Amino acid sequence: MTPALRVRNVSKRFETQEAYAVYRASLDIEPGQIVVLLGPSGCGKTTLLRLINGLEDPERDSEAYIAIGDRLVFGPGVNVPPERRRVGMVFQDYALFPHMTVAANVAFGLHGMDKAEALARTAAVLEQVQLGDFAQRYPYELSGGQQQRVALARALAPQPQLLLLDEPFSNLDHGLRVTLREEMRQVLKRSGVAVLFVTHDREEALSLADVIALMHHGRIVQTGTPRDLYTHPASPFVARFLGEANFLPAQAHGDYADCILGRVPLDAPAQGCIQLLIRPEALEVSEDPNGQARVEHVLYFGHDQLLSLCLDGGERLLARTNGMPTFSAGARVSVRPQGPVWAFAGQSDPAAEAS
Repeated sequence: MTPALRVRNVSKRFETQEAYAVYRASLDIEPGQIVVLLGPSGCGKTTLLRLINGLEDPERDSEAYIAIGDRLVFGPGVNVPPERRRVGMVFQDYALFPHMTVAANVAFGLHGMDKAEALARTAAVLEQVQLGDFAQRYPYELSGGQQQRVALARALAPQPQLLLLDEPFSNLDHGLRVTLREEMRQVLKRSGVAVLFVTHDREEALSLADVIALMHHGRIVQTGTPRDLYTHPASPFVARFLGEANFLPAQAHGDYADCILGRVPLDAPAQGCIQLLIRPEALEVSEDPNGQARVEHVLYFGHDQLLSLCLDGGERLLARTNGMPTFSAGARVSVRPQGPVWAFAGQSDPAAEAS
C-alpha cells in the first residue's frame, strides 16, 4: 500500500538563523494512521508541517522530496502549490470566519462542487463531529471546543488525502482537552484520513498517536509507537521528554546488572558500564525502618502519589505508587525495581545529554 505521506531528507534554514529549523527529516504516514509530531517549543515541528503543506519551501537537495499518496509535491524540478496538494489543515486559532454560519464555514472549502452535493457533504461532516444541530449558528455562539470541531469538520469536508493539525487544543483548558482528544481520535479514525498532529504535550501524544515522531533541534530523533518510545527510548533526551525518569549507574553482566538498588534484570543483554533507566512507576516502595531510602516529600494526587526519595548514598529517585497506603515525609522505606529495566551504554551524564 502506498503511504499517504512520504518525507525524505527535507531541510529548512531561515536567513535570520544559523542553525537549521529542520534538518534532513524523513517520515512516513500510512493511510488511516495518526502520527504525532512531538517535541519541545522551537524544535521545528510547525516548520516541518509548513514544508509538507507547501507554505514554506524546503532547501533544494537532490535527495529531498515530499510525496502525498502517489503524487510528488516537492522534489527535483517539482513544487506543487499548497492549494493543489489535497492537504487539510486545522490551525491553533481555528481561523473560522466570524460572519459565516457553521455550515458556511464548513462548506467554504467545497467551492466548485455541485450545490446539492456540497450541502450533503457539509451535513455529513457536521454529524461526524456531533454538530449537526449547530449548522446555522455563528462561531461566537459556540464554545472553544465546539469551534475546534467546526475547524476539524471544515478540514475534513473536501476529503483530503492528508490532514495536518497544529496544536489544535492549545487554547483550551486541561479538562476540555482531555475530553476532546478522545472524541477527536474517534472522529479521525472513522474518517480514515491520514493525520499528522503537532504537539509539545507528551500526554496528548501518548493518548492520541498510533506512531510518535519525536523532534529535537530540527531532527527527528526517534519514531515508533507510544509504548516503544516510552519503554525503549533511543536516548536520555527521549526518555526524559516522554516522562519522569530515574538514571542509575550500573555494571552489566549479560541479562542482569548490579547497581545501588542491588541486582536487577535487564530488558536486553548488556556488558560493562551502563546507565539504567527506571521509570518511577517501576519502583516498588514499602515502609521499612531498615530500608535504604528516606521519603523527602510526597505529591498526592488521590489516584496515585509521587514520592521523592533520597538513598543513603545521596542518590535521589522518583517513585510513583497508587494512592494507598500514603507515605509521610521522613519515613524510611525500602525500594526495589519491578521487572526488567532499560539500559544505556556508558556512564555519561543523562541530564547533559537531555539538554
